[in-house]
Amino acid sequence: MSEASIEQLVQDWLRLDRDPASRKLVEDLWRAGDSKTLERYMRPRLEFGTAGLRGPMRAGWAGLNDLMVVQTCQGMGRYAANVIDNALTRGVVIGHDHRHNSRRWAEMAAESFSKQGYQVFLLRGLSFTPLVPFGVTHLRAAIGCMITASHNPGEDNGIKLYWENAVQIISPHDEGIAAAILQSLEPASWELLPTTPLVDHTSRVHDAYFTGVLPELMRPLGTSRTPLRIVHTSLHGVAEPFMRRAFALLGDSVEVFSVPQQSKPDPDFPTTPFPNPEEKGTLDLAISYADQLGVSCVYANDPDADRFSVAEKVGSEWKILTGNEVGVLLAATILHWHKEERRDISKVYMITTVVSSKMLQFMAEEEGFSYAECLTGFKNIGNLAGELEQAGHTVLFSYEEALGYAVSTHIKDKDGISTALVFAQLMLKAQQGFSLRAQLDALYAKYGYFVSSNGSVRCESASIQHIFAQLRYSGPEEQAVVYNDQALRYPEQLAGLAVTRIIDRTLGYDSAQATAASQLGTQAGQMVQFHASTRQFQIFLTIRASGTEPKVKYYLEGKSAVENKSDLDALVKSVAHEIVSKWLLVV
Repeated sequence: MSEASIEQLVQDWLRLDRDPASRKLVEDLWRAGDSKTLERYMRPRLEFGTAGLRGPMRAGWAGLNDLMVVQTCQGMGRYAANVIDNALTRGVVIGHDHRHNSRRWAEMAAESFSKQGYQVFLLRGLSFTPLVPFGVTHLRAAIGCMITASHNPGEDNGIKLYWENAVQIISPHDEGIAAAILQSLEPASWELLPTTPLVDHTSRVHDAYFTGVLPELMRPLGTSRTPLRIVHTSLHGVAEPFMRRAFALLGDSVEVFSVPQQSKPDPDFPTTPFPNPEEKGTLDLAISYADQLGVSCVYANDPDADRFSVAEKVGSEWKILTGNEVGVLLAATILHWHKEERRDISKVYMITTVVSSKMLQFMAEEEGFSYAECLTGFKNIGNLAGELEQAGHTVLFSYEEALGYAVSTHIKDKDGISTALVFAQLMLKAQQGFSLRAQLDALYAKYGYFVSSNGSVRCESASIQHIFAQLRYSGPEEQAVVYNDQALRYPEQLAGLAVTRIIDRTLGYDSAQATAASQLGTQAGQMVQFHASTRQFQIFLTIRASGTEPKVKYYLEGKSAVENKSDLDALVKSVAHEIVSKWLLVV
């Protein structure tokens, strides 16, 4: 489609689109000869991938709109019916968040799947994203569809698609669905709701989650005299009522204060245009409210409540924990629970991604449970967890550094609600004078000290290609290695440290393997990893291109003994400076 002329793209759009508003907009632009705007609206076509579809809400092939939603659901339904046994009778679970058009598109999806013969389970009201994959599992559905753009700005929306294993789709299904979409461009329906009755299992799914899954995550709370006081923000998203229902399980042990300006769903996100807890400043309003109340703890969910963030005040200073810090605290707590119950850990696994902290690996080596890592994205975590469970293992916990955590064996996707419930129980220790910082220090004393420094450089496509070409082909000629007919010349040193291992996830190269082939295969997009070390320090560095923004990101971590903490902090700071000033220099 990208090879077609603008005139052809416009004519194709007007032939297929049935939305009067978007048709009029495109017609007016065409009559006005506004080719610049039409170029932006018409190409490139919004691509379907393993994360589904996400983009700006606007007319044309390059945006998300009624026509693109219908075509996506037609393609997904067509492909799944051909691949999954009894897909039509098993059905599809559909949910939506609060964004502009989310309810409309969920209802259009319901009509599209119903028209194809699917039994449709449309969750009534607003949903937080993890309810859809949980619904797929609980109702034994064939597929799931969630209308959300997660933590994107308010002008965006998206479609997340889940396979029968209740995990977001991976290859080869993403390619298969993308091809099926292009074979299903003619809309077969354009209604908001099916003419046939829907099966409403909303209460059944909610009750199974809140009275089945969450109680399994509860442990004895002890005899605390005063409640743990928490300020919570939904960042204008859907989390508020679900969080309160979850925290009701804690009774009087926890007192929750919602940030008034951010507690109700608002698709315009008036106080936080980038409602991502990872973005600097996103928690400022919640922290300010906590200071007003004299509360020393802030919890945050992103708008669709699949991510979780926490900040703690110790003395007069607020500290927003990194995703890795939250991850290792959760891992240690869940492992402690497992050992307290005298359960066997020989078949227990914990999973994280190649860009997350290595601390979980060292914890596994010390404690005797198994550790596995996978390529980035919770779709890879969830699929690996499923494979391990089929092999007879128990996956106790999984996480990725981007604030995503799976704390229940019933859900293989990240879930900010169940995570908050577990973390609140963890923090009841902090109420007794054992702060999160103190808990982290205790873990560092046992497993080694870890410090991270993540960042990014904004650059266009040509600069991204240049950066990765420099990483692969600018090292000393005498150190060149030939892999798949390429002479690769990676850097030998990183801020004066000898590079001891190189893993090029894009090419599938791993210098530590006898065959030089990475055991995890290749990662879509650009990604190169470096390990460097001295007798005292270990450095782990990942450089990758963002899949959603024009950025190159770096993930840097150092490890040492606790007594070398200050030296490691200084070293990591020095390495981060060299990465930005030399390795990621945009030309």
